[in-house]
Amino acid sequence: MRRKKLFMETTQVSPQKSVNEIQELLVAYGATAILTEYDSGEVIAVSFKHRTADIEIPYRLPSRWQEVKKLLAKARRSSSNIDAEAKRIAWRQTRRWVEAQLAYVQTNQVKFEQVFLAYMQVGLGSETLYERLEGNRFKMLEHKGGPNAEVS
Repeated sequence: MRRKKLFMETTQVSPQKSVNEIQELLVAYGATAILTEYDSGEVIAVSFKHRTADIEIPYRLPSRWQEVKKLLAKARRSSSNIDAEAKRIAWRQTRRWVEAQLAYVQTNQVKFEQVFLAYMQVGLGSETLYERLEGNRFKMLEHKGGPNAEVS
């Protein structure tokens, strides 16, 4: 049986080109500041601010290319440059995701902050709302009474 290819698996677009395109999209939709984060010369995240009403909200889109690498490694016996391939795929997927989300914003189906809520930075560090919730094992979201609770 043939393995289903990962979305954007065959991309040859560099991570930097995808990041540049992400930045252009964000600016077109009102980003007021953009920071590209690097580690050892490799792009690891795009952080940006977006004004909503009277407040600038910070967001952070990290690259989780290591997860893509695991999937590629599992599907293949060997690959000479699997890290570079995983980074290309991860950033291209992120670029396509941002483009799709902004299409929803453009057509007023969602608000900008609604789409990027999970990536909103909270506290003083670079932690996102999703990372904070995950770190607390989503306890803040517990529904009181459970699924069989009586509704009044």
